[in-house]
Amino acid sequence: MSDGSRERILAAFASYLDKHLGIHFESDKYEEIFLVLKRNIPDKDESAAIDYMQKVVGSLGNNNKFLPELANWFSINETYFFRHGCGFEELQEHLLPELIEKRRSEKTLRIWSSGCSIGCEPLSLVILIQEKFPEIHDWNLDILATDIDEENLKKARKGIFREWAFRNINERYKSKYFTQIGEKEYQIDREITDRVSFFYLNLIDESYPLLENGTNALDIILCNNTLIYFSQESIKSVIDKFSRCLLPEGYLIVTASEASYINHPHLNAHGSGCQIFTKEGAQKKAERPPPLQQSPMVAIPVTQTRDYFALFDRGEYELCLGLQEEERELTQEEQILLIRSLANLGKLKEAKSVCKNYLQVDDLSPLLHFLLASIHQELDEVDEAIVEFKRAIFLSPDFIMAHFSLAFIFYTQKNPQKAQIHQKAVLEELKKYEPEDFVPKSDCIKAGH
Repeated sequence: MSDGSRERILAAFASYLDKHLGIHFESDKYEEIFLVLKRNIPDKDESAAIDYMQKVVGSLGNNNKFLPELANWFSINETYFFRHGCGFEELQEHLLPELIEKRRSEKTLRIWSSGCSIGCEPLSLVILIQEKFPEIHDWNLDILATDIDEENLKKARKGIFREWAFRNINERYKSKYFTQIGEKEYQIDREITDRVSFFYLNLIDESYPLLENGTNALDIILCNNTLIYFSQESIKSVIDKFSRCLLPEGYLIVTASEASYINHPHLNAHGSGCQIFTKEGAQKKAERPPPLQQSPMVAIPVTQTRDYFALFDRGEYELCLGLQEEERELTQEEQILLIRSLANLGKLKEAKSVCKNYLQVDDLSPLLHFLLASIHQELDEVDEAIVEFKRAIFLSPDFIMAHFSLAFIFYTQKNPQKAQIHQKAVLEELKKYEPEDFVPKSDCIKAGH
């Protein structure tokens, strides 16, 4: 193969990694791609690596089947408990005490560990909260943990760690929360893993912020040692979505080496060693636009409307609440936008009330029932959520996301028989779609995921 052909294949494969996984290689780092592939493919030589790359870039819309193994091969899974100590110190000394005081009335705290690898970061967070803030044990504490590598997530859910993961942990925590089960292997207490929701999420996708997967109305996002692998374009996109995920005055925590990549109008930096960004406070409530000035010579009625959908896409959720002041009947799309805006601002009880009011007018809307169920679920009202998800499915039997949500609930309730019924329904419906197709009523979740 000529050098030119080799470089073209490498460039196309590198572009695929960037587009689908966010992992960016400059042209002078292409040889590192070969090293990774030769370490993992069966025939560990360059010609086999080239053949593999050609299969990936030549398989058109079906190349999503390669994503799970590529995510595993190209992910850097170096992690351990209480890594980035200054971040946990800031959480303990400043951020968590401040948030607990602010949230004392609603007793809700929501944290997302993005790029969680095998789970050490979110599990460290649970241990920290149990040790230092026992007064919030009965709160609605949501700790989300996501990764692009399914193998990492399996390990995280299993909760078994080797000695290497404990090199920065307090020995008292190790003896209190872990049980040795083999030579240099330890099982974390199930009570700790049960406090974390582990699930797949690709930060390059558009599937957040989203009420359905809990990535909305967050108090804290941790994103350590993830952005360093992304291109500038991908970083900008991810940070913009993180900003929309956070509540006003919420926190984004990254490593000091990644802080220089972040330049966002709504995120203000402070801290040293580790870097913390605070989202700006609540924006001014939406105001009705002033009437346009009309020429005295021509009396033409002028109307002026606000593009609420564009505002929502930019994360301007406060301004979207202007829909409540519209002196007209809202379309169902606008109703849903208003409910999602309230939820994304953490106003879940108000979102629930508004959704119920709309259902009194149109009780046959599966999407409104689904949204109400999702709000119940986020409020930890699980029984009510199950009822509403079932109503959504009754009205729309092919509602993939409602089946998926019920499967998740039943698995967490240790009811595999019911969970498998809905999981089977999800898999059957997904056969109708290509991997790159968006799942209906999912807000940009792809069928392949």
